[in-house]
Amino acid sequence: MSEESATVHLAAKDLDISKLVAVLMPGVPLGGHLSLSADLDVGGKRETAHVTLDLRDGELFDLSPIAAQADVGFDARRAAGGIHVVLGSVGSVTATAVDASLAGPMLRAASYQNATGTLVVDAPSISPKSPNACPACSIP
Repeated sequence: MSEESATVHLAAKDLDISKLVAVLMPGVPLGGHLSLSADLDVGGKRETAHVTLDLRDGELFDLSPIAAQADVGFDARRAAGGIHVVLGSVGSVTATAVDASLAGPMLRAASYQNATGTLVVDAPSISPKSPNACPACSIP
């Protein structure tokens, strides 16, 4: 690690989100179990990262179960990966970027706002009128 770059390795296995939220944001109805692995090399001439995430038994207000899996990789200003999310009875959504180009460093928000490439989003079973959907998800 130097003043201009850093290498970071993060790992969590079966983290109980409800216990973390109880300490950081008491009263917020959020729960589930999270496993995460992230390897980042940032700030140098060639930034790289690989992040995997697995959420199971998730809860947010009255919406459950929520599950998500993600696998995303960055190499210099190229990005590829995907995420699949299941939102209880509301449905599921999958987003995949095969070969995206960031407009700058991967930790800068503007790099994503001006990114180029293709993002494919598939939401075949999203049903906002589902009787079990959360009120914020319903369409009149």
